[in-house]
Amino acid sequence: MCPSLHLNNGSKMEEKTDRAFCVMEEYTVFQAEILAIQETSIWASKTNQQVKVWSNSESNLHSITSIDTKSPIAQQTQEILLKYTNIKLGWISRIQR
Repeated sequence: MCPSLHLNNGSKMEEKTDRAFCVMEEYTVFQAEILAIQETSIWASKTNQQVKVWSNSESNLHSITSIDTKSPIAQQTQEILLKYTNIKLGWISRIQR
C-alpha cells in the first residue's frame, strides 16, 4: 500500500487507461506529476505500440517540451521522447465538478 500520492496520468493505449504510479518520496505536486509522465514514458518505450500520454498539467507538458527546461526529470523525459517516437504527449482539460 502506498502511503503517499497516487497519480493516474491518463495514458491511453488501445482505448485503455490503466496506468497509475505511487510516489513514495516527498515531491511537490509538479514534480510528482512530471514523474508520472516520465514513468509512463519509460513503460511505453518498452512497447512497439503507439502510446499517447495525457496530462491535465499544462505546466508539466510545457516543461517537458521546452528546450530551456531546468527540471532534470523533464530533461530525462525529453530524451526518452526523442528516442522513442511511438510516444506522444497530449493535454486534456481538468474535469469540472
